[in-house]
Amino acid sequence: MLQASLYAELSGLDRIVFLVGFLESHDYDRPKSWAPSEENTKIIVKQKLDMAEPMKQAEAWYNTYIKGGYTPEWTDRDADIVKYLKAYKPK
Repeated sequence: MLQASLYAELSGLDRIVFLVGFLESHDYDRPKSWAPSEENTKIIVKQKLDMAEPMKQAEAWYNTYIKGGYTPEWTDRDADIVKYLKAYKPK
C-alpha cells in the first residue's frame, strides 16, 4: 500500500486499483497459459494512504545521508530487515 500510495501521490491520483489474479495449482506448471477471467480475478479499489509524513521522512533521510555523503549508523532495525530478507525463499 505504501509503494502504490507513493506512486498515486506522485501521479496526482486519489485512488489505487489493484487487479488480483487467483491461480490454481496447475496454473503454476504453465503460467503462460493462465488467462484472467471474471472467475479468477478480483478488482480492488482503495483510497491512497496519506503520504505526507513518509515523504517528509524520506526527504530528510535523503538530505542527511545522500546529500551529506555518508552512510547512516547500523541499527537493530537494520539487522531485523536483513534477517527477514535472508529468510525469504522464492518458490
